[in-house]
Amino acid sequence: MGDGITSIQQNNSVTYTIPGNKVVSLAVKSIEGCLSDTTYKTITIAPKPVVDISFANSCVNAVVNFTGINISGNIRQWKWNFGDGNTGSGKTPKNIYLRNGNYPVTLYAVEQSGCISDTVKITINIYGTSANAGNDIIAAALQPIKLHATGGLSYQWFPSKGLTDPNIADPIAVLSQSQT
Repeated sequence: MGDGITSIQQNNSVTYTIPGNKVVSLAVKSIEGCLSDTTYKTITIAPKPVVDISFANSCVNAVVNFTGINISGNIRQWKWNFGDGNTGSGKTPKNIYLRNGNYPVTLYAVEQSGCISDTVKITINIYGTSANAGNDIIAAALQPIKLHATGGLSYQWFPSKGLTDPNIADPIAVLSQSQT
């Protein structure tokens, strides 16, 4: 069976861990004790392909571009699992994550010979925000009101008319007429 492995079993299987050419031989013995000529066959054990993943952490609802990196092998198939219930194929798939969090992404590839790579596992971080502008208020005309926002790193209030600065978390609003 090659690599010094022998067996007297009729149906055998062996797992080769080192790629290359292996010479296997077969001789059979009949029930009457007659021994056949030995036949030889050379089989080629192809190496496993080696792949990796390129990606960038992203935000909720943004398109995430993944790239399969072919380190070795002649890849014919790419198999992705994005960790959110979605799967993909091809060297450059895309996915959109609907919730923030950490997702385990896996990739394996199949080589032209049918050999399968080890599974590559990474974690992608999907960032999200929870914008909060505070409770609703009733405002009287020309009375300053301090607004307060949370949930982000930068802010942009709309409409910006009457605000001291529409790009901060806590602008002061002075309305020209009463609002409810």
